[in-house]
Amino acid sequence: MFDNCGIDDTELSILLAGLSASNHFSNFVYKNNVFHEQGLASLKPILIKPDPGHLQQLRLVNCVTHPIVINDMLSYMIEQKVKLRALALVKMQIDKTSLELVASLLEKSEYLEDLDLSWNNLLANDFNILFTVLSKNRTLRCLNLSCNTIIDKADQNNEIDFKFDSLLEEYI
Repeated sequence: MFDNCGIDDTELSILLAGLSASNHFSNFVYKNNVFHEQGLASLKPILIKPDPGHLQQLRLVNCVTHPIVINDMLSYMIEQKVKLRALALVKMQIDKTSLELVASLLEKSEYLEDLDLSWNNLLANDFNILFTVLSKNRTLRCLNLSCNTIIDKADQNNEIDFKFDSLLEEYI
């Protein structure tokens, strides 16, 4: 885990280049640092490492970044069919497009079991596509959407409320 280490994007790139040589590097937790294009470029080879030794857990938490970088990473993960078991994008400034890409990743992945999208200040309508995919998904075991607006209390007849209620009924 690299938490609040003052790592900038260049340093992250160097760090990941070194870690990519390891066959025993399966979990990457990166918190309260910088994550931009250069770091992503060095993360990409790690994301597609073959078995054994592929990356199983990626947790990015409260990093200085931009949704474009996150969307590029998610698109790459979809294209390359990464074998992540856990993905966390906590307080990572993701947007509706990011959420659509997460839904696509979840839909296409046979491996993803743990998804954490907490603290992104997403709104109820942003979750439509994710809830549609979740209703069909059978691999996800843990989902954290804390500190997002999942149900819009202002509109009790909101379509998202119905989808969320239906999803809960399916899993209960």
